[in-house]
Parts: sequence; C-alpha cells; structure tokens
Amino acid sequence: MWKGLGTVVLLAAAGAASAGAATMPATSPATKPATTPATMPHSPMALVESLGEGYRPYVETHPTGQIDWTRGHILARGVGKVRGSGAQAVAMARRAARLVAGRNAVLLISGVAIDSDGRFPNIQRGRISVEGVLSDFEETSVDYDPLARTVTITLKVPLHGQRSVVKMIGPPAARRASRWSWPRPAAEKPPGARVDVVVIDARSTKFTPVLFPRLQSPSGQGVLEAADLPRDQLLRRCLVVYASRLRPPGKAAPLAFKTAIRPLILRPTRSKGKDKVQGTLVLSDADLEKLSLQGEARQLMKAGKVVILVREQR
Repeated sequence: MWKGLGTVVLLAAAGAASAGAATMPATSPATKPATTPATMPHSPMALVESLGEGYRPYVETHPTGQIDWTRGHILARGVGKVRGSGAQAVAMARRAARLVAGRNAVLLISGVAIDSDGRFPNIQRGRISVEGVLSDFEETSVDYDPLARTVTITLKVPLHGQRSVVKMIGPPAARRASRWSWPRPAAEKPPGARVDVVVIDARSTKFTPVLFPRLQSPSGQGVLEAADLPRDQLLRRCLVVYASRLRPPGKAAPLAFKTAIRPLILRPTRSKGKDKVQGTLVLSDADLEKLSLQGEARQLMKAGKVVILVREQR
C-alpha cells in the first residue's frame, strides 16, 4: 500500500451527509510518539496527535461509509440479507454484502474531488469498476447478526499507494499558472526562531478537502500545489493532511499547541473552486510575509509538514 504523502494537515469546512444507522468499525488510533522539535512525526495521524489535545482526524461520514482524509482511506459498507437457513444462506448473504460494499466503494470514490477544478474520478469509462474494487482492496470486517439476519462487510480503499484512488486516476497535470517567488533562504537562525510545522487555519473559509489542494497568493500565483512534488511522490503520499479542531460546546476553539511544537500559523482570506468544491486557499499578504521570513517553510511544505485546519463536520 502507498504511504501517506506527507504531513500537511488541513482543517476545512465540512458538509458531508450524516451517517446511516449502522456503525462503522472504529479505526485503531496511532500510537502517540514522543515528539521533539527536532524529530517531528512523518505519518499524518502522528502529526495530528503531536499538535496537542483537541486535534483529531477529519472524517467525512456518509450513509454507506466514510472518507478518512487524515488517515488516507475510504471505508465502504455493504449489507446482505440472510434468506433461508444454514451455512449456505449465510455464505450467499456474505457474497451479496461484498457486492454491495463494492458498489458503495465506487460511489464514494466517485465523490472524492481531485482538485479545486471540481474534477472527480471518471467511472463512466470503466476506470473504476466494482470488480476492480473487490479484487484490489481488502475487507476490514465481516459481521454476522443472527437476530437481524444480516451480514455486513466493510471494504478499505486507500487514497494513495500502489493500489489506491490516486493510482486509478493519476496525479493532475501541471498548471501553467505563474508561481510565487520564494525568497532566498536567510542566514542560519537561532533555534528558537525556527519553525517545524506550517499550520493553515482554514476554518473561516468554505474550503473542502480534495486530493490535491492548492495554495495561492492574492494575485493568483501558486505557492503550493501538486506540481511541486515529483509524480512518484504524489502516488505514494498525500500532498497535505487534513485535520479538525474539537470545539467545546458553546465555545470557540482557539489554536493551542504542545510546548514542543513550533508552528508557523497562516490564515487564508478565502477559498476558491468550482461549484461546491473549494479546493484552493488564498493566502493573505501577511501570510506571504511570514513565509518570506521563514525560509525553512518551503522545505516544510515539500516535506508534507503542513497542517490545514478545517471546521468540524456538522
């Protein structure tokens, strides 16, 4: 399986449908690493946990499954009804549940936006089929309920990796838009002046998660996009990591981090995109000034150490 594309965390606005009656199996949490500024974690989940309390994965919930943007996978659920009695009836229900899970996986995959242009994976041309999903992706759970006489199967579809959504559709073509000019790296800074993660707080925008988001200047120049990474890296790992910030009831959720974390905080002025897909964030001039003063920010972005915070799903 492909590994996550890096450690960019996006906290975006959520607008997914509510979950169905059946409960999706919980994903095992990653073990919390001992984090120091010099040894920032590289896995998306570990990076989110390293930020401190209140930061958690961004999971988009649907009636037929969920898209876990932080861990980088889709969980699709299918239910088969046991008709008759005996082991054969249960086996037939299991086959039916697996077929339904495959169909639901295709529907969930087709709903994953590729970029801010609102493009989605093409299933009309057979690039994504139920048969392909069932042959390439693993079952994470099989549950038989003798009282309800149902079999429920959950399929796991990675967003990145050798067998994944990105492998099916391929990385997006490079844009011809102008690029923002990063300043020359400044002289070596004292340890206290350096940062080890870029946090992009997009909670006040209408940003929506996409496979390949884009950061741009107020004039439209590209600051971070898929073209900044080699094609093989885009296939192996995510460009950014999405996360959300838990908000106490009736209270705002101010940014607070562990003392070991030294973040560079950016606050985009707005989001852009096509229709309801808002996959581009427009940075302010103040944000660009911060990037200019922190020469290591460019390498942090290329290494995937970017966190974009999005609103909690409602």
